[in-house]
Amino acid sequence: MEERLKEKYIFYEEIGSGGSGKVFKAYDRHLQCPVAIKKFLAGDGISDRELGMLKDLRHPAFPAVTDYMEENGYKYLVMEYIEGRNLADYIREKGAVGQGQAARWAMELAEVLIYLHERECPVIYRDMKPANIMIDEKGHVRLVDFGTAFLRYQEAQKACAGGTWGYAAPEQFEANCGRTVDERSDIYGLGATLFHMLTGCDPSRPPFLMQPIRFYDRRLSAGLEKVVKKAVQPEKEKRYSTVRSMKRELENYGKADRIRRYMENAGKTVYGLALAGSSISFLGLWAWIEEEAAGRHGNNMAGQAAVKGMGTVRDGLAVIGGRMAAMGKAEAEERLLLAAALILLLCLGKSLVSRFRYRGYRGVRQEKNVLLTMKKGKGLVMGIFLGILAAWLPLGQNADVWAKGRGEETALFVVVRNGQGQKLLIRYDAEYALSETLRLEIPLQNFDEGEHYELRLECINKGTGEAQGRTFYLKGVEP
Repeated sequence: MEERLKEKYIFYEEIGSGGSGKVFKAYDRHLQCPVAIKKFLAGDGISDRELGMLKDLRHPAFPAVTDYMEENGYKYLVMEYIEGRNLADYIREKGAVGQGQAARWAMELAEVLIYLHERECPVIYRDMKPANIMIDEKGHVRLVDFGTAFLRYQEAQKACAGGTWGYAAPEQFEANCGRTVDERSDIYGLGATLFHMLTGCDPSRPPFLMQPIRFYDRRLSAGLEKVVKKAVQPEKEKRYSTVRSMKRELENYGKADRIRRYMENAGKTVYGLALAGSSISFLGLWAWIEEEAAGRHGNNMAGQAAVKGMGTVRDGLAVIGGRMAAMGKAEAEERLLLAAALILLLCLGKSLVSRFRYRGYRGVRQEKNVLLTMKKGKGLVMGIFLGILAAWLPLGQNADVWAKGRGEETALFVVVRNGQGQKLLIRYDAEYALSETLRLEIPLQNFDEGEHYELRLECINKGTGEAQGRTFYLKGVEP
């Protein structure tokens, strides 16, 4: 480091880096406190813009700027050092954040975006993600790294594409993103960050999907699910129009859940009463018809006697039996059929309602992450269990490699590894980005000694149907 910096600051370690520069933890000799120093390359337009923003912005969620200097082709911005931990590391270590805490942090981040968006010249942050969020010692969120931010009306024409895949809105990667990116793009990033907090699933990792949050945990709030779903709509016209409107929904998600819960309980009560009444009527009519067929039903008293011994519903059935004394057998049978039909309709209706409610959560299988053999800790036992389970599953559901002979068809098992040699557990219905080499290993136990085999690998383009394949001729040898 330059002599002037060494005189005033003691550099400890590099704590972060990105496209706009590096961040170091240092000690301020004069103020006698730790600081964070960001090192920029002088003349870099992106760094200069970030530097200007950080010097200009004043909000409790931003690190306070305490000093600035320029030497030997580099610029140094000295900022408050935030004691705490990165939100991405927090989720990685502890898993999904409780929905109450996640909603509070999301509302704090919404306040930060409101400050940026409602300035005289609005700032579009464009890179909302857990890696850019710090949790300080008091449990509040702090936003860092303005490398991709730009001024809405002053720099829109020259803004380049930017953001992090999975968290950034689709329009941020368009060629003319300076014109298409607006405040609603930050709403997408906030929604994706809230999704990550609630589910523990990183949308920037395979299979790059954001299912409704209750797909991962049915205990999560339906109100929060609605907020996240609307915030991460691919078409920005379908998202919230402002961050304020999203914040209001976050503040009231509990009220919406209570109203929904009351309605569900009322519906269950009505359903239970209707089912109980229909069942009592059915049993009473059935008992009356049985007694009538036996020739022992002649008056009101006989109708009541017909339902003796029915347990806890005896009194209710006795009343029904008494009312049926003046009823003809044909009419009783007609009412019995109606009661049976009503019971059947109630049961069928409940089944249909259940299927409708859970239609977005059934028939979909998704791996939250690719499971690697190097994973340690409490997930090791689960990883071993899943590996054993996968060994029993037909490979036709995942790798789809089959040995087809003239006789009986059997599954051919393979081991799939990535470029680093780590074993992957491939599951049905999940898509994986082919960003590196995949290696298929076939254990020798699949082959009988001395036998000849023909192995064909086929790759089919789902869009065009075009197929590419290659055939290998193998001979079984002694392991």
